[in-house]
Amino acid sequence: ANVYWKDLIDTYEESEGLGVYSEGGAYTVAKDFCRPSVNSVMRSQFEEGGTSFNAASRWAIWYRIMKLTGADSDPTISEFVTWDADHPQVASKSVSAFSRSVVDDLLPLAPPVYVKGQWINGRFIEE
Repeated sequence: ANVYWKDLIDTYEESEGLGVYSEGGAYTVAKDFCRPSVNSVMRSQFEEGGTSFNAASRWAIWYRIMKLTGADSDPTISEFVTWDADHPQVASKSVSAFSRSVVDDLLPLAPPVYVKGQWINGRFIEE
């Protein structure tokens, strides 16, 4: 109930295995982080099978684009699900060989910084 993709789980649980996975952590963090799928670009972008964006990642990207382009209202999960269903090629796309070759030469990012707060309507409010 505490993950921002909780409203997507019912729609994408069967087709993409969307859920809350904490074992193994994230790519550079061994524990204390949950991810929406067993394997995705969020966890293992440099390993085979980790090159696709799951629904939670697509939602975050879509939501940000909608906000940046001046959406008249706050984009909703149901609008995203409709858009996502109308664009199945986006869900099935994997990170291209070109983009993988670009990131293969980069050093890993710094570890995350813990900041106490919460996400409200797409904004992080620090406590």
